[in-house]
This record gives sequence, C-alpha cells and structure tokens, in this order.
Amino acid sequence: MPRDINASIRKLEGMQDRVANAQMYTSAASKALGDLIAGMANQMKVKPGPIAKAFNAELAKQLRGKVVTQKHYQDALSKASAAGWAVATGKKAGLRTQQTLELTESTPDELAQGQRLWPSVTYQGKDVLKWYIRLLSKIEARLAEDLGLHDSQECYLGYSPSKDLFVVGFDAWFSYPSVHGMGSEPEAGWAYAPVKPMSSTIYDGEGTSGDGMFYDSGYKEAHRAFRDLVDLRLD
Repeated sequence: MPRDINASIRKLEGMQDRVANAQMYTSAASKALGDLIAGMANQMKVKPGPIAKAFNAELAKQLRGKVVTQKHYQDALSKASAAGWAVATGKKAGLRTQQTLELTESTPDELAQGQRLWPSVTYQGKDVLKWYIRLLSKIEARLAEDLGLHDSQECYLGYSPSKDLFVVGFDAWFSYPSVHGMGSEPEAGWAYAPVKPMSSTIYDGEGTSGDGMFYDSGYKEAHRAFRDLVDLRLD
C-alpha cells in the first residue's frame, strides 16, 4: 500500500482514545479518516464513496459490541483499510472481483504477475495484505533496534519462493553522533528484513547509509541476496 496511505493508517491508530464507537469520531480523527479514504481514491483514480462505505462497514463490524482496546482498534483499522483498498483496486480494474495470486501454488510465470495483481495475493489461502499491515510496526521496531535507525518508511514487499520468505524494504534514516557530540544527525539510507510468511518471526535485517535510498541500491542488494525474489508491492 502506498506510503501516504500507510501514514494515514498509523495516524488513525494513535487516536483510539478519541473514538467513542465505530461511527463517532472527533474532528481530528474524522479528518485523518478522510485523508486515508482520499489517498486510496486518488491513488487508484476512483471515487471515494464506495471505499468509505466498505471501510466503515468493516470497521463497524470489527468494533461492534466490543470494549475497544488499543490493540483491538489497530487490528480493526487494518481489516477496514484492507477492505477499502480492495474496493479501490477492484473499481479501477472495472471488476467485481479480482484474480487472486496464491503464492504457494503458482508457477514462476504466474508469480511474475504479483505486482500487477497486488493486493489480491494470498499465502496458503490467507490474505497477505491484512497480515502485512498488522506486522509493519513490529518490523520497523526490529530494524530500529538492530540497525540503529532513527526513522524508516516502508516502500517494498517481495517474496522468495526458494527461501519461503517475504522481504520488506524501507527507506531508512540512521542515527549517528553529531559533530557537536550531542544528539544525532540522521543519515539517509536503506534497510530490508526477511520475514517468515504469515507469522511474526522477523529475521536479521540488512541496511546501510550513504549509498542512496532503497530503490537506489537496497532493491538491488535484496535481489542479490534473494535471487528469485518476486516483486509484489513497489512504492
């Protein structure tokens, strides 16, 4: 999912305490939701109405009758965002349903269509997008801890059939001591992390600064490390 849409989702995730129920938002949360829906519509060049309807219906379904905790709200937002995005991409294709790519049962030629079919991608029948959205913050935290990242922005998802791993790529900003000995001066670079499919297992990541952002050099490094890497989501 494009970075501006992911940013809107994360902004909404921080507003759980401002939500009275599935249909009542403060003005700040309403604006954040509007930005999210508009971002999906603008990305796919479709009208926002059907996207908003799908999003709100799924969010109401997930929150109905529940005491809403932060974790439950984030999970509900992920599912609602996936529902809205599916409508956005389906509307652009002019189809009621999209062809789905099952990663574990596809030939190499079929896997090569991954970017075109995203986000209608499954792994052993499970929706990859929903899993991906839920796990992103954990991947970012792991890379920040392992590589000393000041900040990062997800921009890539790929799948290696031979390793049976997803690879998540980021534009990254690394923290280094400043020339004055205080604080830090983030330096731009890239990072990626291999992830076990449909789990929360995140393996040691790779990354560096001073060699451009992810698509400047990190993309090539990821494909060098995973020779059969299939591109699913490019931002």
